[in-house]
Amino acid sequence: MLLKFRLYIQSVVTRIFSRMQAGCAALGTLRRNLAKLLLLLPLALILAAALSFGYDVAVSALKDVPQAAFSLRRTALFSPFTYFLLLHIIVRPRLIYSFCFRYRYLLAVLVFALCVVFELHGSSIGMYDIFIQPDAPKSSGAIPILGEARTIRADEWLKFTSMSLSQEFNNYAAISPITEAWPTSMVTLFGQPAWDLSTLAKPQFWGYLLFGSAKGLAWFWMGRLIALFLISFEFLRIFTNDNKYLSLTGAFLIALSPVVQWWYVMPHLTDILQSCFLAIILVHLLLKARQNNTKIACKTIMSIALGLCACGFILSLYPAWMIPAAYLFVLLMIIVICRTIRSLSKDARLRLSDFAYLAVAIAVAVVIIG
Repeated sequence: MLLKFRLYIQSVVTRIFSRMQAGCAALGTLRRNLAKLLLLLPLALILAAALSFGYDVAVSALKDVPQAAFSLRRTALFSPFTYFLLLHIIVRPRLIYSFCFRYRYLLAVLVFALCVVFELHGSSIGMYDIFIQPDAPKSSGAIPILGEARTIRADEWLKFTSMSLSQEFNNYAAISPITEAWPTSMVTLFGQPAWDLSTLAKPQFWGYLLFGSAKGLAWFWMGRLIALFLISFEFLRIFTNDNKYLSLTGAFLIALSPVVQWWYVMPHLTDILQSCFLAIILVHLLLKARQNNTKIACKTIMSIALGLCACGFILSLYPAWMIPAAYLFVLLMIIVICRTIRSLSKDARLRLSDFAYLAVAIAVAVVIIG
């Protein structure tokens, strides 16, 4: 027992020292290129300002309206992208993309946090300015950074987003008398943010409950997009035998597809895709847990997440999407299970005790839905 403990400590210390050495090497590389990296900052800002000015000129020409004022907000939004492009000049692209892949979750959290802090979203809620006070001067905050508010998105700005914002005046209760002038369920009927157990399966609404309407709207819009992109990427890695470039292309095609973007704000298609894809990923990881020496705590967390995926799928409450998605989901799940089991060694095959994690997932779904 003492020998095993000593070997474990030695392995931990060895891993720590190896990571420290790798970190020191990376720090040395960063220090040598620091001047170049700093030089890219003003260049990126200049390029972003040029793109912002070009955007204003193009929009003014296409819409035959006077040229809009130069936007510092748009320049700030373009700056990270221009810096990323210029970074290819001094850093090998392979190193850039390897870094992005290795730290993809950390980068996603960073981008998501910045979007929430600066309250970025894609809502057409600005249409209220046009209908209610069309002649009133608009503040810079009411003018979209990119694009424009669209009347055709009435299901979003007139219905769904307005309901979400009204929940702040209802203290995010599960029953609201505001939307229909009559006590109405905001959880099942409209799928809105509320202090309800089912909201555990709807992380897109947590921002409203934690930070209020402004940042909650940004949390909802940007969080769903980033989550759908990452989940699609990991899902496709399973089916492409870990072909990262093909999976990345597929993730872009799914997250930015016209059908997803058209139905994006409604609690139907996006939630169904996220729930199904994530459930397949979790089942794949649980099947390989013994082979990967996954700890019990991690497997329990994955089981709970699997139960939440089931809840998210059920609570989308849109049979027109749920039924065809269920057929496809079951087919994909069977393929993944068969492929994963076939790839396992004999010692890593499922045992009767592993089905306890399936019971945990079912129990979570029953408690929340029931």
